[in-house]
Formats: sequence, structure tokens, C-alpha cells
Amino acid sequence: MRIDDLGTTAGERVYAVTGLGCGEILMSENGVHVMELDRERPGGEHDTERVSAVVQVTPWEPGPERERGALTELARRAFERASMAPAVVRRYRLEPAPLARDSQRGYRTGRVERVLEGDFDLF
Repeated sequence: MRIDDLGTTAGERVYAVTGLGCGEILMSENGVHVMELDRERPGGEHDTERVSAVVQVTPWEPGPERERGALTELARRAFERASMAPAVVRRYRLEPAPLARDSQRGYRTGRVERVLEGDFDLF
């Protein structure tokens, strides 16, 4: 698979993932992914920041390589066509105890780094 950064606007980044079979592999990743970042404040209190990514798989017919603008437009149309608010697929936490929770499959693992590296076999 190949990942291309299609650009950044206020508060969003758009990426295209391409490659043989990537749509089939990533289809179960459609939805919201939440990274929980725990930060300790002075006095021992903790803040949790949540950063979300929304995954939307959109196939296109094989052919000549597409220009970046065409891919960005394809991605934007896919998000506009999504029929409902996406459900949370997975939550990730690195600290204090590493944990990845997959809500669709009901699985959990402490091997968060491997999941973030694309090791889907853990689920």
C-alpha cells in the first residue's frame, strides 16, 4: 500500500491510501478512530486530549495515475455521501497503560504500537 498526503486545511488532513486490495483490507476500518493522549499537569492532575481520525474507503477504477486535486475531490465527495455520522471503530491509549479497543469486534490488546504500525492480525 502507498499513502499520499493530499493536503491540509483548518483542522483536517486528507490522505489517500492506494494499492492492490487496500479497499478490501481497510473497509472494516471505516469510521472514527480516537487517540487518547494523557498529560499530567502540575499538582498530579491529568488531562486527556482526544484526537480523532475518520476513515472512509472509496474505490475508483484502475487506470492512469490521478492528480492530487482529483484525489482530494474524490475524498471530499466520499465524506459528503456518507449516510450517517460514523461510529467509533477503535480507541487507542499509549499511557498510562497501553490499550487498543476495537468496538466493532469487541477485542482489546495492549500491543498498541503494533496496531498503529498496521498489524491488523492482532484483531
